[in-house]
Amino acid sequence: MNENSTIKVIDKISQEIIKTYSLDESHLAYEFASQLEEIGMDIEIKSPTLVESFKNALELNSKQIDEYDESVREEVEDHDGQELTDDMEVDSCCFKPFQESKD
Repeated sequence: MNENSTIKVIDKISQEIIKTYSLDESHLAYEFASQLEEIGMDIEIKSPTLVESFKNALELNSKQIDEYDESVREEVEDHDGQELTDDMEVDSCCFKPFQESKD
């Protein structure tokens, strides 16, 4: 199983990967995480994005992945007329960075 195409159940405190699941087993990952949270653990689930899953399905090599990532960046910049920064802080109709809630 490709490491980039797995769902990871992670301990938020230690950042240790507790268990990995295939994409087809997502329901099992969420059930397992729920069980761990019930016993008091602080758990995070990380799943590949749609773009990451697409790249994995195409079985691109590292050069092809870099080229694809650059083409996506160029397309968004061309559409919005703004350059994407490394910290990805841009107001775009195509790209909205993940915002953590401040609860």
